[in-house]
Amino acid sequence: MRLSTGLLITGFSLAMMLVFACFQSVPGYMDAEYYLSNAIQLVDNEKLTEPFLWNYLDNPAGLPHPAFSYWMPLPSIMSAAGMLLFGSEKFFAARFFAILAASILPLLVIRLSIKTGADPSVAWIAGILAIFSGYYSIFITLTDSFPFLMVLGCSFLLIIFNEDIFETPGLKRDLGYLLSGILLGLMHLSRADGLLWLMGGTGILIWRFWRDYHRALSSKKVKRIFQYFGYLLIMLVGYGVVTYWWYGRNLSEWGTLLPPGGSLTIWLTSYNQTFSYPADSLNSATWLASGWKEIIAVRLNAIVQNLKTFFGVQMQIFLLPFILIGAWKQRKEPQIIFGFIMWLAIFGVMSIVFPFAGARGGFFHSGAALQPLFWSVFPVGLTSLIQWGVKKRRWHPKTSRNVFSFGFICIAAMMTVVLFFGRVISPSEQNSWNSSNAQYRKVDKMLEKLDVPNDAIIMVNDPPGFYLATGRKSIVIPNGDVENLLSVAKKFNAKYVVLESNHPDGLDGLYKSPEQISCMQLIQTTGNVHIFRVPVE
Repeated sequence: MRLSTGLLITGFSLAMMLVFACFQSVPGYMDAEYYLSNAIQLVDNEKLTEPFLWNYLDNPAGLPHPAFSYWMPLPSIMSAAGMLLFGSEKFFAARFFAILAASILPLLVIRLSIKTGADPSVAWIAGILAIFSGYYSIFITLTDSFPFLMVLGCSFLLIIFNEDIFETPGLKRDLGYLLSGILLGLMHLSRADGLLWLMGGTGILIWRFWRDYHRALSSKKVKRIFQYFGYLLIMLVGYGVVTYWWYGRNLSEWGTLLPPGGSLTIWLTSYNQTFSYPADSLNSATWLASGWKEIIAVRLNAIVQNLKTFFGVQMQIFLLPFILIGAWKQRKEPQIIFGFIMWLAIFGVMSIVFPFAGARGGFFHSGAALQPLFWSVFPVGLTSLIQWGVKKRRWHPKTSRNVFSFGFICIAAMMTVVLFFGRVISPSEQNSWNSSNAQYRKVDKMLEKLDVPNDAIIMVNDPPGFYLATGRKSIVIPNGDVENLLSVAKKFNAKYVVLESNHPDGLDGLYKSPEQISCMQLIQTTGNVHIFRVPVE
C-alpha cells in the first residue's frame, strides 16, 4: 500500500471520527460514564478511588470506594492522559486518545487484511469498513474500551503471526514476544476477559513448540525446543511490565490478585441481581436452587442473543457471506485458526459462564478485539466472488471490483448513518443521547432548591452518570424492596433517594404510589422522577 493511500485513509478516518464525536457531548451510558468519572478522579485526586457505588459485589465499606473492582482501568487511564495533555477536563480531552486510536485503526486493518491474503488493490475496503463500522461507530470515540481493544487486538495479530519476526531466532524474536506480552497486558487492563487473550498467546507458543518438536526430532536438534520456555518467560515479562501494579494494588485492597466482585456474577439467576445487597446472597446454593431448567434456559437465551450480536453487529448482516468465504479460503492461515478459536472462547464464556452480562453487552464489548480480523477477511471473500463471476459470468475484473467495492462501501456507510442517527441524533428528547444527563441536571437543581447538602449521599439508578451530571456522591438503588432499600441507606448513610421509571421490580409500588408508602417521605416529583428523604431513626 502506498504511503499516500495510507495517509488519505487515516485522514478520512480522523475526519469521520471527529464527526461522530461532535454529536456526542456526554458519554451517554453507564460504562462510558464510569470510565470518565474515574478519569476525573485520577486527574483531580491522583487516586484509584470513586465517590460512588454502582454495585455491592465486593462488599464495600462505604465512600470513597476503591475504583475498578469490576471493570478494568485502561480506558480511564487513557482518558486521564488526554485531560492532562490538554490541561482540561472537557469531554473532548478525555476522548482524545480514543479518537486517535479509532483513526489509526483502518490502517492497521488494511495491513492485517493484506497479511491475511487480500489483494492490495481491494484490501483498502477493510479499512473503510473500520470507519463505517455500523453499530460500533456509536461507541468507538467514547470513553470506553472499544477503540483500544480493536487497536490492541489487531496489533497483536499483526505481530504474533509475523514470520519475519518469529522464524529467525535472536534478539528480533525475543523483542517480538516481549511486545506481544505487553499488548496482552494492555488488553487485560482494557477488559477482564483479556485473560483469555493471555491464554491464547500461551496457546500460540504451545502450538509452535509442538510444531518445532517434530522438526527438531527429524533434524536431531531437540535442544532448540527448550527455547520456548524462555519465549514464554519473555512474553510473561512483557505482560507483567504493564500489569504488575494492577495485581499489587488488588492485593493491597482486597488481598487477592483479582477483585472479588466480578466472580460472583457467575451465580446470577437474573441480571438485576448484579445490584443485590448483600452480595453474599449470590452463591452456588442459590444458583442451583433456581433449577436446572432455568439455568439451561438462561444460557440458551444468551446464546441466541449473542448470535444476534454476531450477525447484526459483528457481521453487519451483509458482510457475513463474504467473511465466511474469505475465512474458509484462508482457513489454513494461523491467524484465521487462532481468531476462530478465540471467538469460540469469548462466545462460550459470555454465553455459558456469564450469560447475563454477555447478553447485555459483554459479548459485544469483548468481541471488539476480533472485529479487525473480520473486516480484514472481507476483501478475500469479495475477491473470490469477483473471480467466480469472471470465470462463470464473464464479468470484467476491474469493472466488477469497482462496482462491488463502491456498492458495499455505500451499504456500510448508510447502515452506519442510520444506526448512529437512531441511537444518538434522535428527534425524541426523551430518548436522546443526552436525556439521562439532562434529567440528572434537573434533579440536581431540585436538590439545590431543597437545600440538600452537596456532600449528602444520594441513592440513584446510575451513580456514575449522576456523579458526572451533579458532582454529588451516590450509591446504586439495590435490587429488592423498600425494606432492603432502607437497610442499604442506613448502612451507607444515604439521606435521599432519586427513584426513576427504571427501577427494581420490588420498588414498583413505591414508584406508582409514592405518597402511600408511610416509611418513605416524598419531598418532590419532577417529570417521571420522585425524590424521597430517608427517614431518620
